[in-house]
Amino acid sequence: MLTIDRAVRRLFSFKGWNAQYLDDRHLRVFMQGQHAQWQAFLEWPETQHLFVCRSICPLYVPVQRRERVAEFLARVNYGLLVGNFELDFSDGEVQFRTSTLLHQGRIGREELKNLVTFNLSMLDDALPGLAAVSFGDKSPEEAANEVDAEMRNTPAETAPPEGDQPTRPHGERLRELGSPPASN
Repeated sequence: MLTIDRAVRRLFSFKGWNAQYLDDRHLRVFMQGQHAQWQAFLEWPETQHLFVCRSICPLYVPVQRRERVAEFLARVNYGLLVGNFELDFSDGEVQFRTSTLLHQGRIGREELKNLVTFNLSMLDDALPGLAAVSFGDKSPEEAANEVDAEMRNTPAETAPPEGDQPTRPHGERLRELGSPPASN
């Protein structure tokens, strides 16, 4: 087990990610996924014994679409074992948040890697659906089914038929993002 600061420094050095320390317990990283670029913030407040990773969606949801997006996010969140999407109704910001409790300010290298890469992959995987509900004509249910299918790596048509209870593998899949792709 490493101290959280040491574990974070090693992870970001190993991945080659461009990280900026805002202070000794807050870090900002600029990410490039398949669908967009965004900022992620990592923090580990000393008094709370907690590590939090938040990916901030680069899209802001228009006022008239926030209820639809809230439904979409609720559908995507349902069954997640790790993390959750949040919508700030006041400004339309969407974020994906993962966190874990720290024991004596320490975390395992793999635990940290899994928590951060899962966070980053979830935002990237949900972005097309979020954009389709925020700015297009896709229903929240249809977009959430497509995100679910993406998470399963199966075509959207194989989403469970109406009335069936879907199994949600989101929390079980801790997919490695690897190094961020080069900018186009």
